[in-house]
Amino acid sequence: MIGTASEKVPGGKLVRVKLNFDNGKIFSAAITGDFFIHPEDKINELEEIFIGKSIFFEKADMLKLLEGIVEKHDMKLVGITPEYIVKIAKDAIAAGTEKSMQDEAEKKKKENS
Repeated sequence: MIGTASEKVPGGKLVRVKLNFDNGKIFSAAITGDFFIHPEDKINELEEIFIGKSIFFEKADMLKLLEGIVEKHDMKLVGITPEYIVKIAKDAIAAGTEKSMQDEAEKKKKENS
């Protein structure tokens, strides 16, 4: 399943999170938008935090992990916060799950026609 969610966060920056997941586990993540992260090459560190995690992750636990990476690499985030990344990731999971359920319902409807 693929779930994507985006939101304009306070300050007007767009943040988009795309997660690929199956069987309750996240296997890829992308965080994009018009925000700034320095050093730029460290965004993949934030994305990698999600890989292998359950889609039912606790927001507080994920927030701690993201904040730890930000601190470890002395990252500067402009127009984005770890809190918003976690929120939008949860929204992406919900969107992907809902889309999958809709697709399954359509498939069953066609089979029964």
